[in-house]
Order: sequence, then C-alpha cells, then structure tokens
Amino acid sequence: MPAAQFENIEGVHPVTGLATDYLNHYNEIVMLLDLVPSMPECIEDAVDWRPKTYCDHFRDSGLAIADGVISAYKAAPATYREAFDETVHILDEFLEPAIALIAQTVDAGKTDQAAQMTEETLDTARGILGRLNGIIHGHAAPEQVALTDDTDAAQALADAMF
Repeated sequence: MPAAQFENIEGVHPVTGLATDYLNHYNEIVMLLDLVPSMPECIEDAVDWRPKTYCDHFRDSGLAIADGVISAYKAAPATYREAFDETVHILDEFLEPAIALIAQTVDAGKTDQAAQMTEETLDTARGILGRLNGIIHGHAAPEQVALTDDTDAAQALADAMF
C-alpha cells in the first residue's frame, strides 16, 4: 500500500484521499426509500432527491473540513478517484430511474409492487454503496474493485413487475 499522503487532512482516508462523509448524501435517499413500503407517501420526498457531485456535496455541507476534503479529492491517486467516480456514476444512473419507477407504481396505487421494487432498489443501492465504501477505505486496489454496470437494473425491475 502506498505511503499515507493525506494523513493530516481531517475526514480523509490517508491513502485514497477520499472521505466517507460523501456517502451521507446517498444514505439520505436510502433512508427515505426505506420508509416507502410502510409509508408510500414518502416517495414524494424521494422524488425530490438529486445526485450531487463529491465536490458539490462538500461545498454545500458547511463543514469546516470541506476545503481540505475537496483538495484531497482533487489530489487523490487517479486509480482510486476514477474507480470512485465511475461507481458514483453507476449509482446515480441507477437511482434516478428506479425512484421514478417506484413513484409511478405508487401513483398507480400498486403499493405491494412498489414495496417490492423499493426493496430490490435498496438491495442494489446498498451493494453499490458498499463498493464505494471499500474504494474510500482502500480495502482493495482500485483495479481489483469489480465494477458492474447496474444502470439497467431499474428497467429490469420494471420488466419483472409487469
């Protein structure tokens, strides 16, 4: 493992240059979706959620460490940052259509189907978040992080439902 070049930057992994706080942006939507099976009206709040870039998340956070975290991200080893950015893109491309599809199903009054779709969406999202967490913590060399394109998963959910 390379030397810890980011060890003095609060909130940043000393080797990867990435911060787990960014995952809070996605934990927010996971928590909202988690409510949908028992409270379908919560989908309205989920529909309002939008992906946010790493830098935008920290710029908007108001955290005192934001500037240091953003600087570390920009200086992070390309292999980690690229694997991270690609995985974030996959998650964003998966979540937006999945949320829209769940909302359409709730609006159609198909709450049982919406609950099933939500659970499947959460399973996929949590898996991708786990992959992001692994990249942030350098648990695997970036080239060993298995990236799969989950962007078609939302359509597969819809096809399975109808």
